Amino acid sequence: MGLSKIEKLEGAANWLQWRFQICNMLRTQVHDGRSALGVITGNVKPPAVLVDGANEETIARYNEEMMKYDKLDAIAITIMTTAMNRDICSLVMM
Repeated sequence: MGLSKIEKLEGAANWLQWRFQICNMLRTQVHDGRSALGVITGNVKPPAVLVDGANEETIARYNEEMMKYDKLDAIAITIMTTAMNRDICSLVMM
């Protein structure tokens, strides 16, 4: 199912159907073995904050993991907000 087939979230009236379709769409977006749905459910978390004095290897690994997380987070936000009406989207804008 493509995103264009998902009816925009209007509110409580279509919440259950919207949620079901969005969860399935997010589940299909897998990168490095993790799905975008995991960002929403909390199963995929950002990397732990670096401690002061971390070595270059640790910093590089952190940056790589943060980029992976940010990519999944951006995918999830894009999919969800694209499938919301303007009024609802304005309520969740950052």
